[in-house]
Parts: sequence; C-alpha cells; structure tokens
Amino acid sequence: DETLWIDNSVRLVTSPDRILDSWLADADIAIPRHSFRASVIGEFDAVATDGYDDPARVYEQLIHYSTLRPEALRETPLWTALLARRKTPAVDAAMRLWFDHILRYSRRDQLSINFIVGSLGLDVNAVDMDNMTSEWHEWPVRVAKRWDLTQDRMGSALRVPTAEIGRLENSLAQLRAEYDALAREHAKIVELNPDATERALRDLARHYESSTSWRMTAPFRAITKRRRRARP
Repeated sequence: DETLWIDNSVRLVTSPDRILDSWLADADIAIPRHSFRASVIGEFDAVATDGYDDPARVYEQLIHYSTLRPEALRETPLWTALLARRKTPAVDAAMRLWFDHILRYSRRDQLSINFIVGSLGLDVNAVDMDNMTSEWHEWPVRVAKRWDLTQDRMGSALRVPTAEIGRLENSLAQLRAEYDALAREHAKIVELNPDATERALRDLARHYESSTSWRMTAPFRAITKRRRRARP
C-alpha cells in the first residue's frame, strides 16, 4: 500500500517506516525539494552542461516544456533520490505519465517530475531538507560515475535561450557560495584585528565584484531588478 523509493546512492539513517509515517501523514506522495538548485531550468542546464544526458534530447524537452507549461520551469525542482508514495489511482496515473516522459525525453527523471505533478494537479508533500544529509538519510555514498561522455558534444551548439537562465542561476549559486566563504574569512579578520575591519571590507568588495561569477550573472541580476521594479 505504501512504497519508499531509495536511490542506490542514498543510505538511510532511520527506518523506512518512520519516513513513510512522517512524509505521508497528510499526502499520498512526498518528494524532497532540491536543496541547492534554484529552479527546474537550472537543473536542465546542469544535466546538459555536465554531460548527464544527450544535450539534443535535453533541449528538446526544455523547449516542449517551455511551450506547454513554462511556469514549471521556474519552480524549485523536486529531488527524486527519495520518494514516498501511497497506492491511489491519482498517484498511479502520475507515475505512468512520468515514466512515459522518461522514455520519451531525458532519462534524468528530475527534469520531468515537476511538469508531471503540476500538469495533473497532484498534491505533493515537498519535503524541505538538505539533500546531502538529514535526519532521514546520507548522500552520496558511492564513487562518482563518469558523466562526461556526452559533455561538449552538442551542448554549446544547441544551447537555447531559456537554458541560459538556468546557467546564470547556477553561476549565481556559485557566487553566493564564494561570498559566504569570503564573509567567514572577513569575520575571522575582524575578530583578530578589529581595526582592520574597513580595509577588509574594501578588499572583500573588490574580490566579490571582480569574480567571474559576478560578471557572468550580470544579465540575471539586471533581469531581477527589472522584475522588482515592475511589481505593483
């Protein structure tokens, strides 16, 4: 009656029964949110750029989704390394359609799950947790595979405008990580030498604005500013 899917790169640190009881308390299907990808567009770009699947197939899927249900591409992606579900007609129908999309488009099922559940209006318990480690699991627990077999084969030639947004979002995430690291370094400097605070801040700002990620995300930040100004 209830099923817990566990990717082979995930190790549980609690019993499956506990996960099912908690995640399916108020829903028939539960999937964690992606904790380090901002949008489904970003997931599309990562799959194509890193060679996880044939870029031609990935971009074809992206173009179709952009036409049929573009709002799904702006959602936070669901992370399908763990999935709890209860056997119901609605869940079964969603799983069949999801499998159809995996056969028709990319084998990377995280690209299609948001589109599927949104199109069918399925109520999903999107679990907020760190994908790397939580009270439920640890990930990853295996040696990384080589995913670069298709990388650079057609990625640059077939990159579509919508995918550029995903690339910029991923660059922005890298920029935030760099900023956090610099902020921690700055805090240590201030703690050791309070008089150096102003100089450290200037150095931090110069490093931040001269980074590759800052320059690459300039178009994305400009789009964000225009959207904020356009809001009522």
